[in-house]
Amino acid sequence: MKLLSGGQSGVDRAVLNVAIERGIDYGGWCPKDGWAEDLPKPPGLLAKYSKLKETPLPDPAQRAAMRKVALETSAMFIEKGMAEAAKIYGDGQMRQTHKHKDPRGYAEFIRMLSEHSALGHALTMSMLQSKRPTLWDLEADLKKFSVPLLIIVGDEDESCLDGSVFLKRTAPTAGLLVLPRASHTITTEEPAAVNVALAELFAAAEAGRWMAHRAPA
Repeated sequence: MKLLSGGQSGVDRAVLNVAIERGIDYGGWCPKDGWAEDLPKPPGLLAKYSKLKETPLPDPAQRAAMRKVALETSAMFIEKGMAEAAKIYGDGQMRQTHKHKDPRGYAEFIRMLSEHSALGHALTMSMLQSKRPTLWDLEADLKKFSVPLLIIVGDEDESCLDGSVFLKRTAPTAGLLVLPRASHTITTEEPAAVNVALAELFAAAEAGRWMAHRAPA
């Protein structure tokens, strides 16, 4: 078992303290130099929580903004209940393409989402999404990536375009497919195109030819 936490709040640090006291492996991410509001000078949080990894930017605003959205969304699932929360969450900017392009499919997506657990979604947002690293935090590991990787992104998925290009440029085995007029729910919006791309990925990987387009190292 491994506990993940960010160290920015009292709850975060309580998790880390329990891990240390009980000998449980832990990890997580913090702003560069271990910055926290009460520990602004290096090594900050890292003095006590040495297994935390620093994010690449000294300014913690980016991580704080991501965390704020995730925690607000977590609270929304609990406060509104799943039926109403599904309508709100499903009507976000990243799903507008799906909503207008395929109203029937979008309605089915909302219906299926509304059947999920509100508590499950809330915990996913508060305990996973708010604490997870960004792709840029994982750059060193991504440069060592060695298995076939296909990145599929819609050209209307503004929040994922930069990250997808970053992955393509960083992971040595990455291929990038950008589908036009598609957004975040791309597997539902364009299932045929996604399935064709996956079939090609699997066939090339099984034949050992995923990287055949490049000269041997």
